[in-house]
Amino acid sequence: MGVVVDAEQGFVLVDQNTVPVALGDVLITIAASVEVPAKVVFVHPVHNFSIVQYDPKTLGAVAGHIGSVELAEKPLEVGETADYIGLSSNWTVVTMKSVVTKLDRLVLRDFQPPRYKAGNIEVLHFDRITKS
Repeated sequence: MGVVVDAEQGFVLVDQNTVPVALGDVLITIAASVEVPAKVVFVHPVHNFSIVQYDPKTLGAVAGHIGSVELAEKPLEVGETADYIGLSSNWTVVTMKSVVTKLDRLVLRDFQPPRYKAGNIEVLHFDRITKS
């Protein structure tokens, strides 16, 4: 899963589980139905992200429906509300209005065989906001 950070140029930000290395073929699926080829343009050597690029012209009419994400200027803090978009344990998309309940640090064990392991990762815990 990734987010479009520049729809005009076709840049998509993904994590390094999705794109761990620069070598290889990339195929992006948009709206679970449109597949377009892409290329890896950047793999960060320390932080857990990569950037891939697709050609917006290959999307045809779909390109007009793709927008760039607007990133916040400051990180979320405990008590703030947000629109949560993520994946459930069975890989279905989940969206909900939520409140940040806890800020934690993620500690990962060493991998076997050795491979990239993100460090200094903050994890936000969310609770769903119920309508009263």
